[in-house]
Amino acid sequence: VRYFRAVLFCLFLQERRPGVADETTTADPCVGPAVDRISKKRIFAMKYLFLQYPRCSTCIKTRKWLESAGVEVESRDIVSQRPSAEELSVWIARSGLPARKFFNVSGQRYRELGLKERIGTLSRDELVDLLASDGKLVKRPLLVAPDFVLVGFREAEWKERLSK
Repeated sequence: VRYFRAVLFCLFLQERRPGVADETTTADPCVGPAVDRISKKRIFAMKYLFLQYPRCSTCIKTRKWLESAGVEVESRDIVSQRPSAEELSVWIARSGLPARKFFNVSGQRYRELGLKERIGTLSRDELVDLLASDGKLVKRPLLVAPDFVLVGFREAEWKERLSK
């Protein structure tokens, strides 16, 4: 009962003082480490968009890694629900990487289209349109957050970025 009252009080304070629910503030006892003491889950966890191909072994490995790290994601099949050109443009800009880094260079479709030779001659808009035309051309997995995008799974990079 005491715990329940404390949680309600904290929620009341957060409504009255917006912005306290951030993990960097430890002075407020209601926010604390932002972890529920009973379930050990993060209270103020951000939900990320995880784009993956369900039969890709790297995507499966990444999904398991995210689950074990307690990272909540909204999964999206990159082939059946391929990203739009608008989404890709935003994500490319947010990632800080050139558009060519978003291509799945080891994919069969990439080879069929002979993109290895053509990729250097295409404009950014042409590259984005090409990526939007076929989800299998996009390097996977992708993790999209409001302030960053991770392309391809490199555990050390993902761990570092998600711990911030």
